[in-house]
Amino acid sequence: SMEHTAQLWEGIVMLTGPGRLRQNAQSNTDRIEPNCKAGDRVVFTRHSAINIDEDEPEVLLVGEDNIIAVRVE
Repeated sequence: SMEHTAQLWEGIVMLTGPGRLRQNAQSNTDRIEPNCKAGDRVVFTRHSAINIDEDEPEVLLVGEDNIIAVRVE
């Protein structure tokens, strides 16, 4: 579910990737953990989100760099 005010949107993380590779990574497992996890409520800008399924307009891809805040409840 998403709520929006002006250009800021809020959504619930469904899935994250394995994390970003460290700058001088020696292997594919040398990664920085994502700052959010499945179930977290996050705030992001609408223009940074990509719709990945025309049949599911509420399912969006948002890069971690575009997440403005993770809500703490």
